[in-house]
Amino acid sequence: MTAISEARDLKVLTLEELFGSLMTYELEMNSKVEEEEVKPKKNFALKSSHHDHDNSEEERDEEEEIALMTRNFKKFLKKKKGFGRRFPKKRRK
Repeated sequence: MTAISEARDLKVLTLEELFGSLMTYELEMNSKVEEEEVKPKKNFALKSSHHDHDNSEEERDEEEEIALMTRNFKKFLKKKKGFGRRFPKKRRK
C-alpha cells in the first residue's frame, strides 16, 4: 500500500486504478507465500553427548592449585615487605 501512495498521487488516482494496484499487490503477496510453502525447509538436529566425570575430583584439583598460588603469593609479599610503601612520609608542622 505504501508503494502505491509513493508512486502515485492518491488524490488523482481513480478507483479502478487503485483497485487494479491492490489486486496486483495481493497476487504478488500470495505468490510469495506459496513459494515459501513449496520450498523445502531445512531441518537439522544437533547431536549431544553426556559424559559422567567425577567433577568433585576436578574441583579439588582446582582448589589445591588456588591454595598453592595463594601460599606462593603470600611468600612473595613477605619477601618483598614494604614493596608498595616507598612513598615519603609527610612532615607535620
